[in-house]
Amino acid sequence: MKHPMIAKRLRDESLSLEDAIHSDWLPAGILHLFACDCAERALRFDYGESWVPDIRCWDALRTKRQWVEGKSTIADLKRCIAHVETVEEGTEWPGVPAVWAVLKAMECDPKVAANRSAVWGRYSAEEQLRLNVLDSTFSDSAAVWNADVLTKEMYWQCCRLAGHIERYVEKRRHLLALLLWKARQGPALDWWEQELELSLFEYG
Repeated sequence: MKHPMIAKRLRDESLSLEDAIHSDWLPAGILHLFACDCAERALRFDYGESWVPDIRCWDALRTKRQWVEGKSTIADLKRCIAHVETVEEGTEWPGVPAVWAVLKAMECDPKVAANRSAVWGRYSAEEQLRLNVLDSTFSDSAAVWNADVLTKEMYWQCCRLAGHIERYVEKRRHLLALLLWKARQGPALDWWEQELELSLFEYG
């Protein structure tokens, strides 16, 4: 499936987030960045004054983004994971889901990182609602409201991943167009011109 169609189907919800993540259609970098987005969103949920996200969580996600760009190493990731694990050990609910979202985002396997950080991100949204709105009281109306929050959070995640895909396609098209322009400057580059035109057609 072409990337623009994946983004479109994520936005209109005809393609599930899990199917998109577990397919072989998406580059690893997109999935890693999406995982970081989910974890950061979980950290930003309003848990009140009882729990403040530890700076080690933010440092870990910044290091993960740098790793995607080739600016940090596996050793850097492992060190950050160890730091975040000490945060998790000393954290009580409701902060645990957000910390776990960060830990899962630190995974080196892109599919694992994207899927598990998204799951824990949705769990963080659920906890925020339970504590701040429902005051831990379960009722039929609470169940409906809870489902609505999870649905909205899932849709946010689908749109977020779609946004990453759309930016990837645009950057790729821009790069290929530039290379195609350069190829046309020399008559000996006809073969490259044909290949680049095919690539532009495929990802357009």
